[in-house]
Amino acid sequence: MASSNAYGWTVSSPIAASDSSVFNGSLGAYFYNPLTAAWKLNDSTKLKTMLGYWTKFSNNKTLEFNHGVLNTGELPYTNFYRTGYLSGNFGWNFMGNPYPSAIDWDLVVGLDTNGGAYNKFKDSTLLNSPIHISNNDGGYNSYNNGIGTGGFDGIIPPATAFWIQVNKDYIHATDPIAGARLIFDNSVRLHPSGSKKSTPADILRLSISDNNLSDEAIVRLHSEASMDFDPAYDAQKMLAENENMPQLYTLISEGMLSINSIPGDLSSPVILPVGVITPASAAYKFTADVTSLNGGVNVYLEDRASNSLTDLRQQPVYSFQPAGTEDNDRFTLHLTTANTAINSNISESTTSVYTYDGSMYINLQEENAVLKVFNLFGQEVYNKQISNGLTKHNLNLATGNYIVNVISEYKVKTEKVLLR
Repeated sequence: MASSNAYGWTVSSPIAASDSSVFNGSLGAYFYNPLTAAWKLNDSTKLKTMLGYWTKFSNNKTLEFNHGVLNTGELPYTNFYRTGYLSGNFGWNFMGNPYPSAIDWDLVVGLDTNGGAYNKFKDSTLLNSPIHISNNDGGYNSYNNGIGTGGFDGIIPPATAFWIQVNKDYIHATDPIAGARLIFDNSVRLHPSGSKKSTPADILRLSISDNNLSDEAIVRLHSEASMDFDPAYDAQKMLAENENMPQLYTLISEGMLSINSIPGDLSSPVILPVGVITPASAAYKFTADVTSLNGGVNVYLEDRASNSLTDLRQQPVYSFQPAGTEDNDRFTLHLTTANTAINSNISESTTSVYTYDGSMYINLQEENAVLKVFNLFGQEVYNKQISNGLTKHNLNLATGNYIVNVISEYKVKTEKVLLR
């Protein structure tokens, strides 16, 4: 059985060849048609095994699947599609847990050498490893490789549907992707259903809330991750169906991410644009959880509207008033190494200097210093006292190369930077 919520059900039949009459009295039962990238009203008398369905009733109701044989054993699904640009479906397929018990996604999926997914007990597939599941507030939670947003731990409840993505380009848009497959068997099932493993380390959780509804994005530090989309470690953002829900995500060139894994060494500062959707004009707040993040990592939230940098380790809650309903240019996360080791060479400094979007940032590891900027003719064009931590400097200088000196009591940092 499956219980109702305000945004309907996303369900999958736990019974082989289940009668679709289970949806009688509903406002409609739909499945996602990847060929048209749209929902299609179910007109079959039987429900397909492993396919996800959406339905809703006008009143609270419990769905009961009680006519037929419960699914068990090995169940394959190979009818996956990834269509072209005209339909707008870039590999999304709506699947479901076909069992009357929960399944553990980490028992289903492993990773191949190209970062794609494969069934641990079967051959390689052409599926990305993250999955997305709806929540009771009308939004979606994501999960990939040990971590999930919104408390989702990769345990898919009985008879529950979820989204997965084909990562192979299509050849003929109307044909299933050859080799794309998903296979379950009893080894992936959990008895009884329940929570599971602890969360890996080096995780930054950032949430947005209007004190009623909330959303979460994750940044993970991982030695095998890149700054691009990694199917093994990242997850795309699926926007909520609830138009009143705030949305939060980080941005890369490939799009929006709910889980964003970056290189773990932070050999150079990492700057991540943060996007928000704020449906109401009310006050919102960010809340950061850095408890599992390496203590040697500094995390700052930049708000361009207020020209401020907030140290999220010292001040994990930041309140703001939105200027519009969607903003991909206002907020930025800065992750830098907090290297406080004593350097025996007093002429060297662990302070970092970097530029981003026309501004210069200094991550000062000493208490105080003097910042001096020179053009290539040796003329001093900027001079300012700075203090410990990350500071932003809008120099208003012409595009080009400059020499930066950061001079503290015992150490000097000299670096050549390019302002764009």
